[in-house]
Amino acid sequence: MVNFHHDIQENDVQTGEARFKIEIGDEEHTHILPTCDSIRHFNGIHHNFEEESVMMAISATLTTQSQIINTVNVKIPPRSTLHFSYEMNSIGLSDIDAVVEDADGQLQNPYFLLGSNELRSSSGLAGGKIIFEIDSRIDFDSRAIEYTLVDNDLVLDLEADNISEKRFRLRIFNCYLYNSSDNNLLDFQEILEVAFFPGDRVNLKIKVRANGNVSCRYERV
Repeated sequence: MVNFHHDIQENDVQTGEARFKIEIGDEEHTHILPTCDSIRHFNGIHHNFEEESVMMAISATLTTQSQIINTVNVKIPPRSTLHFSYEMNSIGLSDIDAVVEDADGQLQNPYFLLGSNELRSSSGLAGGKIIFEIDSRIDFDSRAIEYTLVDNDLVLDLEADNISEKRFRLRIFNCYLYNSSDNNLLDFQEILEVAFFPGDRVNLKIKVRANGNVSCRYERV
């Protein structure tokens, strides 16, 4: 069973909607919430009381004039708890926390990749997907952000933390299905590859433009 909470207020002036779809085993939960100019929150918690790991798939969609879809699959070990939380407003959606705790309250996530996805005013149309891959010799994880831009650019302000004793590799790709300049279409263009050492904290800033150009810069903190 998954427990959910949000702080949407009845007198908020709706500017768009946020849709959350959570799948775990045979369960499926969908929540459609209005967005407004102020920041609002949606969060959930799931306790895995079983003796085997379970997978939870989370899809978070922000729809205004443009659209952003965040997808992630989280493995929840036996007798562990997953907490997840999102912030949203008129122009952005932030995955601010997604942690797995064991029965003793110890964090089980080897790394985090969290931050904001924000729409900025621009001109032109674009659609595509950004894929994040984190791997080592024995581990692999991926997540994706799909986007449809209507006179907007997409700006990602992310933080990647490695709290484990393992070394990972972080790779980021972008694939345009279409854009206003017909640049780099249907090509998974690698925009970053970086070694992800134990204890690393990396700030990432990515801008996906409607004209078909992508920029990325990162800084180890």
